Amino acid sequence: AHGAVGKIIKVALPTIIVQDDDNTEKVVLVSSSTKIEQAGIEATTSDLKIDNFIVVIGSPNAKGVIEAKFIRLIPNPELLQ
Repeated sequence: AHGAVGKIIKVALPTIIVQDDDNTEKVVLVSSSTKIEQAGIEATTSDLKIDNFIVVIGSPNAKGVIEAKFIRLIPNPELLQ
């Protein structure tokens, strides 16, 4: 299982950059076949905004970029405490 969990810090489609808890930045490639979901409802790339929290499931390509198969938008973990 490969992917990323964290906050979107840059959107430059077809790529987004996600920063995780360790401040590690991961580049995620979003394609037309990537499923995007928010609260169980289908979402689109226009829903991917800076400061949104996401979970990405995919696999890294030869350049180390995560090719996203599935992206779930989640509530800000800080607001859930």
